[in-house]
Order: sequence, then C-alpha cells, then structure tokens
Amino acid sequence: RPGVLVGDTEKGGIARIDGPYHAPQAVDRLRNFIESFPGNLPLPGSEETLLPLVPVNACAKAIAEMTKWALQTEETGYKSYHLVPEQGLAVRDFYRSVLKHLFIRHKGFTLVSKVPQNILKKVSSWAIRFPEEELTYLLSFPKYDTSGTVKILGKNWCPEFRDYEKKFWSGYEAHVSNR
Repeated sequence: RPGVLVGDTEKGGIARIDGPYHAPQAVDRLRNFIESFPGNLPLPGSEETLLPLVPVNACAKAIAEMTKWALQTEETGYKSYHLVPEQGLAVRDFYRSVLKHLFIRHKGFTLVSKVPQNILKKVSSWAIRFPEEELTYLLSFPKYDTSGTVKILGKNWCPEFRDYEKKFWSGYEAHVSNR
C-alpha cells in the first residue's frame, strides 16, 4: 500500500496536480491575506500528523523488490505492507516548505486540529479551491507500521522529504509553467 505518491527524486517530475501539490496553489491564492494577517495564521493540521510522501521512483523500486522477495521466499497468504517513509513529513514542516518556496512573508502559523467540517468544507471549496476530500485525507493520516516493509527493503528504502525537497519543488514548477 503506497503512501501519497509524489514526483521522482531525479527531476521531481509529476504528471498532474494532485494531493500535496494543491497546497501551494491554495496558499498562493491566499498570499495577500497571509502576508497581511496580524499574528499567527491558523492552519488546519495536527502536530502528530505525518504526511507519508513517497517519490514515485522509490515506490516503483520498492514494489519490484517486494515482488522479487515474495517470489524468492515463496511467501503465501495475504499480507499488507505500507510503502511509506519511516518518519514522514510533519504537517508543520510541509507548510513551512510551501511558504518558503512561494516566498510568502508571514508572522508564523498555528496548527488547528479541530476545524468544524462545515468551515473546512466552505474554506476548501470556496476560498482556496482545494478539493475537500483531499484536504480531509491529507490531514488525517494514522501512524503506519513499517516494520514489515523495513525487514524486506531495509531501513532507508524511501528517502525523507528533506532529501528530495528541491526536486519536489522543481517538478512542481516545471508542471505549472507548462500548463
């Protein structure tokens, strides 16, 4: 079960805007509001939520390695493995990365984990045009058990966001500039 697929670690290439790639578009639409907000900006999210971002090339390699492993060991029965990074990206760090990438000045932000659904729906669809179901999904990931995956693929099979952050943003920029 792959986490949230993002562009590859080589060029950052992406085929379409989806999931976390909607965040910079939404934040950019609110640029003036964010820059003029008098204090810490309240943003939806929780300190505990980790985004399981997985570069597509790392995911493809992991699937190939797990398939090879299954054929060699002749494992039988249904098993489920989470193809997610060991740590994951904290929501707070993702917001920081988005704001930094867009060069948006701000006075800080506070994560708000309990946002009423009616407000979240209205803000996501009207103000930022972010698909509500994607926003809800991105803000509610559980902590995944990766122990089985690590036993098969090793501890560092999936790079953490900090290792490919520049490629992530270059892929995003290449995609939005070619539309």
